[in-house]
Amino acid sequence: MKKLLFTCLFIGLYGLLLAKDEGNTIKIKIEGLKDCKLFLGNHFGDKQYVTDTTDVDSKGLAIFKTKKNLDGGIYLVIIPSKKYFEILVDGKENDFYIETDTVDFVGHMKIKGSPENQLFNDYQNFLTKKAKDSEPLKRGYERFKNGNKDSLKFYQDKLTAIDKEVKDYKINLIGNKSTTFLSKIVKSTAPPEVPDAPILPNGRKDSTFAYRYYKAHFWDNIDFSDPRILRTPIFQAKVKEYLDQLTYQIPDSINASADVIIEKSKANKEMFKFCVVHITSTYERSNIMGMDGVFVHLGKKYYTYNQAYWVDSTTVFKIQDRAKRTEPLLIGKKAPWFACKDTNNQWVDMHKVRSKYLVLIFWDPDCGHCKKAMPFLIEAYPKLKKAGVEFLGSCTELERDKWVKYIRENKLPWINVGDWVPESNFRYDYFIESTPQLFVLDENKKIIAKKIGAEQLYDFFAKSLKIVPEENKPSDTSEKDKLKSDVH
Repeated sequence: MKKLLFTCLFIGLYGLLLAKDEGNTIKIKIEGLKDCKLFLGNHFGDKQYVTDTTDVDSKGLAIFKTKKNLDGGIYLVIIPSKKYFEILVDGKENDFYIETDTVDFVGHMKIKGSPENQLFNDYQNFLTKKAKDSEPLKRGYERFKNGNKDSLKFYQDKLTAIDKEVKDYKINLIGNKSTTFLSKIVKSTAPPEVPDAPILPNGRKDSTFAYRYYKAHFWDNIDFSDPRILRTPIFQAKVKEYLDQLTYQIPDSINASADVIIEKSKANKEMFKFCVVHITSTYERSNIMGMDGVFVHLGKKYYTYNQAYWVDSTTVFKIQDRAKRTEPLLIGKKAPWFACKDTNNQWVDMHKVRSKYLVLIFWDPDCGHCKKAMPFLIEAYPKLKKAGVEFLGSCTELERDKWVKYIRENKLPWINVGDWVPESNFRYDYFIESTPQLFVLDENKKIIAKKIGAEQLYDFFAKSLKIVPEENKPSDTSEKDKLKSDVH
């Protein structure tokens, strides 16, 4: 009986402890604000989202009360004028009180019940003071940059001393407050310190050492097991720097760098989800030619049934299918074969069209974008034809009469084919989801450019391949059309 009573008491106390952990109560009093709305937002990646709203009473007090604990991160308290200040939610301090005013949010802030936010406020005030101290010194440095060396050294030494103060403050914060969320945030912003480059056998320093070391140790200060870093402005910016600035901009190199990030992110499910979704969608949407190779790599490798837990099996299948269909169309791949009939009902085999370069044009006579593209192609064709470029236009429409009429009325001068039965798989093989679609093939029918605009086609041959002179560029048809519309 005593044992049963003890068990019940234990369960009851445990339940109370759990209940205490459920939800946040954040009280914020802002002098100079009353009878309005106050918004609570949070960072996520490179964006900010409003997560809650509450009323400010006549005394400037607002209370944000949530049923579930807020996810840890840097949050924004936003007043109606869109001005805001930041607070920390560490996932441990559920209830706290902040008092400030609209004159100086950070400078006049008082905090109760949140050592984490007190630390954050001290840090912000310290940085603000040092920034103010450095402003006149920077002006003095600029004034004497090309003048008195002694004066220049004076300002330079003062600025160096302030930089050291800031650095020492951060080092002390990271070292002495290592268990705090703020410590992790500050540490995550610190770049790796690169040692002196080693001396090579030829007696010279290794000129690539700094880059290789910096990249190899770039993620040393990020705790991938802590998803709170996602709700700060820091993590996505570092992903962008790593992929855009520290990685050679070709798909194979980006694939390798993306794998480094994603493999590290497996330390936490939320981090893994963010990295896979963010990086995959970035390169799926990229307007840079060839970057769909990154989407294919990531889609095939990470959007699997046992890894992509955040999407259902139908979505996994769709992404895998998209990657599978895109892969044969990557830059450098041999273009899928197809054959269709011309206006005389004769078969045309695209692999038997002999030319130094072949431009495949997939179009539809009812497509408005196709109609805008055709004048550029018609004007560019004779100039490119002389340089060994042939066009093969393949109609995606099933109405033969409409296709023939458009060709004759607009005098399309290149090889034109269509598929009416249909008998060809080109619509599937070339993943034609919209028109027009242009693919540029070399003499071996390898894809060297794709999804290029009609108005950019001549420039591609002039600037990238240098087989036609830039000065012979066709006129800007869109500008001529715009001029006509303005006149009428």
